[in-house]
Amino acid sequence: MHAIEWLKTELTAQLGGLFRAMLSARKDAVIECLAAIISCSYLLARRLGVGFRRVDARIDQRLHSSIQDDHQLETWYGDLSALQDYRKSERKGRG
Repeated sequence: MHAIEWLKTELTAQLGGLFRAMLSARKDAVIECLAAIISCSYLLARRLGVGFRRVDARIDQRLHSSIQDDHQLETWYGDLSALQDYRKSERKGRG
């Protein structure tokens, strides 16, 4: 339980850090906070009994579904397809 509470606090702190970094337009700090938020999310999932692969599978499902549903970020910028393509290429590169 202690690890879960710590991760929740860390996520909140990193989110605040992200917003501050965005205000000051510090790209390195933005990247650092985003990486910390993503890492903490995976670790929180693990502490809650959800495996990394299951999180990845759900991300893939959400991307596919959102693309099919013409999500605004997809319609406007193609962001979801770009992320989906990136994730696919990363898996191919590792396998």
